[in-house]
Amino acid sequence: MARIAHRIEPSRDQLRTVEGGQTLKYPVNLVAEEIRKEAQKRGIGGNTFIVRSGYRSVAQQEILWRRALEKYGSAAQARKYVAPPGNSAHHTGGAIDFDLGLSTCCSKELIPEYRKTKAYKFLQEVAPKYKLSPYDAEPWHWECDAACEQNILDLLENTGDGSAFSKISKTAKYAGLTLGFVVLGLGSFLLVKGFD
Repeated sequence: MARIAHRIEPSRDQLRTVEGGQTLKYPVNLVAEEIRKEAQKRGIGGNTFIVRSGYRSVAQQEILWRRALEKYGSAAQARKYVAPPGNSAHHTGGAIDFDLGLSTCCSKELIPEYRKTKAYKFLQEVAPKYKLSPYDAEPWHWECDAACEQNILDLLENTGDGSAFSKISKTAKYAGLTLGFVVLGLGSFLLVKGFD
């Protein structure tokens, strides 16, 4: 488990919308959804584990950075609250800010309170299974690097126990086959008939 080292933005076709309206890179979106479902089964419900911030473009980060500079007066102070453009793990689509069940999400002033929540303790318990990495300065912020993404794909491929990952795996597999046949069929059409 490691924090995301690269800051490369995903292409639009790699992004998936999750509950709450935020976007994450595929397959990171599947982990966010699975964690929320797993938490609900354990009685951690409500808005807990809604993704409050996911993918954020460099342009969006520029806006946040300018606001932080205005609010805090210097780059050194602003950096305590906002990463400069090009330096946020959110640019990758692999960083997740989870709602941990407090009335205010993602507040530096409440860090000790976040660490006491059932949701935070639950994340600490399940994160190794998915190879999610915490960002110690922000208990709500978790990251999925390339090894984490590969782990998710491996879980999708190898899970046959009826879990949501297994169901997602079958759906993804059939969707991929269908798409493959459509593309293959279109390719055959183009070879045989062509377009006018």
